[in-house]
Amino acid sequence: MARTSRPGRLEPLRFDVPDDQMRFGAATIFDLTRKEVMDGFSCTECGRCQDACPAWATGKILSPKLLIMGVRDQVLAQSTEPIVGNGVPEQMIWDCVTCGACVEACPVSIEHIDHIVDLRRSRVMVDSQFPAEAEPMLRDVERSSNPWGKAQTERAAWADDLGVRVLEPGDRAPEYLYWVGCAASFDERAKKSAQSTAKLLQKAGVDFAILGPREACTGDPARRMGNEYVFQAYAEQNVATLKENRVRKIVASCPHCFNTLANEYGDFGGNYEVLHHTELLAELVRDGKLKPKADAKPITYHDSCYLARHNDVRMEPRELVAAVGQPVEMNGAEPVEIDVACLFPPLAKDLRKALAQAEPHPLLGLPQRPQRLFHGCHDRVKRFVDRHPAVDQGVVPVEEDRPRPGETLRRCRRGVDGAHAASAT
Repeated sequence: MARTSRPGRLEPLRFDVPDDQMRFGAATIFDLTRKEVMDGFSCTECGRCQDACPAWATGKILSPKLLIMGVRDQVLAQSTEPIVGNGVPEQMIWDCVTCGACVEACPVSIEHIDHIVDLRRSRVMVDSQFPAEAEPMLRDVERSSNPWGKAQTERAAWADDLGVRVLEPGDRAPEYLYWVGCAASFDERAKKSAQSTAKLLQKAGVDFAILGPREACTGDPARRMGNEYVFQAYAEQNVATLKENRVRKIVASCPHCFNTLANEYGDFGGNYEVLHHTELLAELVRDGKLKPKADAKPITYHDSCYLARHNDVRMEPRELVAAVGQPVEMNGAEPVEIDVACLFPPLAKDLRKALAQAEPHPLLGLPQRPQRLFHGCHDRVKRFVDRHPAVDQGVVPVEEDRPRPGETLRRCRRGVDGAHAASAT
């Protein structure tokens, strides 16, 4: 029952069905999806999600483990009472920042974020209950198309002196549309990143343009907070705008915009090739179109959850850091790491030993490491194989097609057993 859709994607609600079939999130156990019910009974109570959760680590009430257990208890009791306020404390669903650390740590592929957002949807869209701090943001996103409440006419003001092309209806489509995002359009500090990105793209001779006042919020803040209706309204509006200008390739700076455009707009007819600006800039540096001057300045890069954990964009930002300075990983941290699922505890030492013998990364000097490896996710096994030729010879390749029911676990067992054999030789 592992996720087979794109990472970082939330399942959309259907508002085009008859009223008696319409679902506004999860208020009671009878609103839960089959996967959400299955998650409750899949939980082994190992506590890995809780240990990984930054909210729990900072003393907040949220425990991903206790949340799943609370939903399960409501199902076992066949309760007709609302889940929030009974099985799950109200504050628990609002402490989550949807970083995905719990989902990544779970050995049985429980989707904690889906549970939390579904519970929020019911509270926001049905009960109109949410934290007071969220009210201004939700209001400004709905009324002004951005969380800052600024006028759309100011959206392209950051580019006034840069000569950036602003797309109008009927204009020739650029090679790349630069999706600036709300923060880089209105926040004074974030504007500097948009200006620098635009200058670098111009210097490299990239054909790009922006939408200016016609670019609206992607709707991501409203969706993660639980207002699915507002999100879908903006998704449909933005997809229509991009279709009108025949956009096919998008460069985004904001990790949340990047995730929404790449993984969620496809549900509304918006299928694009989406790159984060660090991916495009790293490619331009590799091609010699940008030639940065390196110095000895130490630089530590902080991974964004929606860029690294949800979308696996990890190395390109570090390539850029290494091109302009000296990359310094935070003490005890690595760009990416491996954890072996609890089904294969004897394998952990052997796999780490095999990885330690791998060739160092040409830029960072660190052994290349895969993202976390789980027994229930065939695409992650494939990434592990692709990135580590040292253990490739013993790992069974994983096909690109979606596996048949029950086949995922068998493939991954074969793959991990093969890696074990390779590391032992």
